[in-house]
Amino acid sequence: MVHWIGEIFVRPEHRGKGLGSRVTQALSEYAFARGVQELYLYTPDQQSLYARLGWAEVSTGTVNNELVSIMVLSSQA
Repeated sequence: MVHWIGEIFVRPEHRGKGLGSRVTQALSEYAFARGVQELYLYTPDQQSLYARLGWAEVSTGTVNNELVSIMVLSSQA
């Protein structure tokens, strides 16, 4: 089974405070504690943020006519 994190959205007035990073980390910790081995997500523009959190780009693709990076985070990271 492949597990994905969907949209993580932080309202503009709350951006830059680390909230998105904390939500992403909490979601991955929750999933890994329940036996998930890998999580995937896609992003059009936040590759550097996710890379800082340990995610790695595995491919690119197009979603809704937008080029996105598909990224993975392993429980072994």
